[in-house]
Formats: sequence, C-alpha cells, structure tokens
Amino acid sequence: MNKRVNIAFLIAICFVIVSFYTNLTFAQKTSSRASSSSGTQSKKVEKTDTDKYDFDAAVKYINQRCVMYDPYVRKFSYNDKTDILTWVNKDGDITCSCTLSDVSVKAEKSGSDYLVQFKCTKDSKCIECNYGGATKLSSITIKDKTAADEIVTKFISIQVAYLVQSISANLKTYLDNSKTSSNDAQKSIIRINELCKEYDPYKRTFSYTPSTKILKWVSGDGSITCTANISEIDAVTEPSGSNYYVTFKCKDGSKCVESSYSGKTKESAITLTSKSAAEEIVKEFNKIAPQNNITSLKTTGSDIYNTVKIGKQEWMGINLDVEYFRNGDMIPRVTTNEEWVRAGKEHKPAWCYYGNETATGRKYGKLYNWYAVTDKRGLAPKGWHIPTKREWANLISYLGGESAAGERMKEVDSWFKEVKTFGNSFFNALPGGFRYNDGTFDYIGERGKSYYCATFWASEDMADEKGWYIFLANGNETAGSSEVNKIDGLSVRCIKD
Repeated sequence: MNKRVNIAFLIAICFVIVSFYTNLTFAQKTSSRASSSSGTQSKKVEKTDTDKYDFDAAVKYINQRCVMYDPYVRKFSYNDKTDILTWVNKDGDITCSCTLSDVSVKAEKSGSDYLVQFKCTKDSKCIECNYGGATKLSSITIKDKTAADEIVTKFISIQVAYLVQSISANLKTYLDNSKTSSNDAQKSIIRINELCKEYDPYKRTFSYTPSTKILKWVSGDGSITCTANISEIDAVTEPSGSNYYVTFKCKDGSKCVESSYSGKTKESAITLTSKSAAEEIVKEFNKIAPQNNITSLKTTGSDIYNTVKIGKQEWMGINLDVEYFRNGDMIPRVTTNEEWVRAGKEHKPAWCYYGNETATGRKYGKLYNWYAVTDKRGLAPKGWHIPTKREWANLISYLGGESAAGERMKEVDSWFKEVKTFGNSFFNALPGGFRYNDGTFDYIGERGKSYYCATFWASEDMADEKGWYIFLANGNETAGSSEVNKIDGLSVRCIKD
C-alpha cells in the first residue's frame, strides 16, 4: 500500500477512536438522564473494557427499548463480521436489512411519536425490506423521545465500533505483512551476499531498503556503485563464456539503473562463476519482488507469492502470471484472434496478455481461457488451487455481500472512480479487462475510459460452453457472478489449499 493510504489509515484510526469514546460518553450521559427523569435505575450495558466493544450488549439494549416503547416490538440483530443489521416485527411478517455503515440513523418527531430513521447515505437503494424491496429509507416508531435518542446513540456507537474494528484488523494485517516482508527481504539479501562472497570475483555486496524499494550494490573495493528501484527491474540469468551473468534489466526499456561508472543505463550485471549460484540469486531476488518475474521459475512449487488473509481464507495478492503447468509443461501463448478462437473450439489451454502487450501483463497478469484453468496438469502452483464458486461466495459474504464486497476487493489507486480506503480487504483487484471469445479485448483500466472491470474464473462450469466467473465493475460496489463463454480470457486469482 502506498504512503498516502498509510497516512490515511493512521489519521482515520485517530479520528474514529476519538469519535468512539465521544459516543460512548454521550450514551452514558443520555442513559443517566433517562434514569433520573423516570425514577428508575439504569444498568450499564457496555463493557468497561472498551478494547473489545460488546456488539451483542448494544443490540440487546436497543431491543429492550423497543419492547418498552415500540408498538410493533421490532427486534434487531447485527453481525459485526459482515456489518449487516436486520430487524423484524414481533409477528415476523416484515423483515428489513442493510449494511449499517451505509446508512445514517437519526430520530425525527412524527405527531406524538418519534421515528428512528435508517436512510441510505448514498444514491442507491441500500435497504432491503420484504414489503417494499430495495428502498432508500426505513424507520421504526418509538413512543418516547428519550428512548428514541438512546436508540440512535447506540446505533451510532455500533457504527463507530465497527469502523474501529475494521480499520484495526486491516491495519494489523498490513503491518504484519509489512513486517514479514521486510524480514524476508533481509534474509534474501543476506543469502545473496553469501553467494556473491563465494562466487563473485568482484565480491559485490547488496543492500535493500523496503520503504523506498531501492536495491543497491557495490564492488568489494567500493569503486563501483549501482542502484535501482526493485519494482522497475527484472533479474535474469544469462551465460557468459564459462561464467554466468545475473543481469538486472529495466522493465519498460527506459534507463532506470543508476551506475557510478556509466550514469543511467538500461541494465547492469554481476558475474558469477557458478550457474546454480546465479540461479539462486535470481530466486532470492524474486522473493523480494515476486511481481517482477513470477513466470521465470518453472518449478512453481518453490515460487513465492504475495498473499493476503481475509477471514479464514488466504488468497494470492496478485493475479496469476505463470506460463507453465504445475508438472512443468508449457502453456501455449496465443496472440492472434484466429488462434485464440481455434484453441477454444478445440478445448486447448491458452494464455495471453491483454492486447498482446507485455507491459500490461506486468501489471495485470495473464488472461487464461477455461481450458487452461481446468487442465489436469494444474494451472495453480503447488499449495494453491483455483477457487470454487462457494469459496468466492464465502469471500464476498465476509466482505459484506454482493452489494458491498466489490468496493472492498479493489486496489485503491487503479480505478477510474476513487475507491474507499475504509474497510478495504487488500485483495487488490485490478481492472485488467478480458478477452472475448472472438479474440478481441475490452474493458481494461485505461486513462480516459469510464467503464472497465476485473474478471476472475471460478472452477465450476455451467454447461458445455459456459463457465462461472466473478466480476467487479468501475463505479459499482457490487461483486457479481455469472456465466461466461469458456473461450473467453479472464484473470485468475488463486486461493491457498
């Protein structure tokens, strides 16, 4: 995640924690006033340990007020894992639900009564009610003003507590991943330096700064110094007479490597006297920057991937970008429209980059047809598999259901319409588009286009010519699923076994 998002998280945490305590204090004062005016004793409902907000106790408090002051005796329930609020009448004939963070809650006078209103905070109809379908507004009737105010205060405290919980969980995941990545990077640098000390005639020494992504290496006598941004280079092994080069090449063709002896250059190399040492250095380099060159390793069982834990699931943090099946067989790359259609009709596996451009592949990964995804030789690396429809459904449910999960699955900086940072899962879906069954391409996230999407295969098929897929669209918070032609080219995101 970039520095701007990190700062936003820290500011947001400070804000919501202050708001959280403010709301709790207000709730306590309101409750105290209510007990004084009625001559009754009120019991404290929240736990004194505010590190763990008691959602059940808060909902119980609301339901007690409804029993006393709501003619229809509404009963509420709340799931703090999905942020779904549900309420029913005492006879159970009317049920409404909404994502609590998507609504504003307030009390308004209505004749001699008071309405506790739930109103969508966005333009869409975000409240589902059995009697009216999707709607922008729903309310409950309360006979007492103090009770209505207390219910509103309690709902606001739940909203704030959920926000604190969500941000804290995401930040913890991010910090844990950052810490682990930093430690792993230093282990890789140590190993690279061990190999250079033994097999590099010039005894190069490497260092790496995770916060800036700057890789630096110097000769043993300190006379030659090179630097590069690790996200802008690829490392490859190349023979050189009886020796082997580990070459660091600029990705986009620009001069992105800084060398003290030649200024900016497109590549730099170190010499190794051992082929296995050169290959191991490249492997360690790819552990630091796995997005750079995942496909360079044929032994997919040893590949290292960025991952993200969401609920009980662990997902790859980037789209799949392999060109070999798990058994080492090469997956055919298909570029022309005619070849793409022919491969699909013959039920043969195929992959491509969007627009057949390598540059897009570096960012979005490869697009695969259905027959590559389901090939018995295994498209997913060892320890991973193509997610089932149920596994996708579990992810979407955990992130708030179809109406909200799409927003929380997106990478925050790559979509035409700004993506919310709060509640983001770090699944980091990119708008990589897809390839039609006639071989043409569409809907990649290009500047100037207002509609584009991310599409992912599920492992089940629908019929002879159809498979399941998941899609996220620009400007839409939905995570949808439907059927698609098996010849189409879609992105793949793997889930851990």
